[in-house]
Amino acid sequence: MYQKKVYDLKALDVDTTNRKVKVAFSRMGNIDRDGDVIMPGAFSRTFAAKGPSGTNEIWHMTDHGWRLENALSKYEELGVEGDVAYGVAPYRDSFMWREVAWPLYE
Repeated sequence: MYQKKVYDLKALDVDTTNRKVKVAFSRMGNIDRDGDVIMPGAFSRTFAAKGPSGTNEIWHMTDHGWRLENALSKYEELGVEGDVAYGVAPYRDSFMWREVAWPLYE
């Protein structure tokens, strides 16, 4: 039997003054549709090595896209609060932010 699961991953905070968004992108402890579970601590090494305090290679993307046009900005903060992995991304004046993402966040 097919069972649909809905995860409440969303914008956690939209700062319209400083133009930043805090988004949830993973929840630990849930079984996904492939039967995988993200365990607490799963992101620690990646955040440290490739996040803002490391090589700064982690991007905030739209629609799970991997192309340059899906890149919004690099996260300026990555972390975990409770069972939610989150990132804080600053607004960058680009078509994708201005016309697609920012209006949805507002």
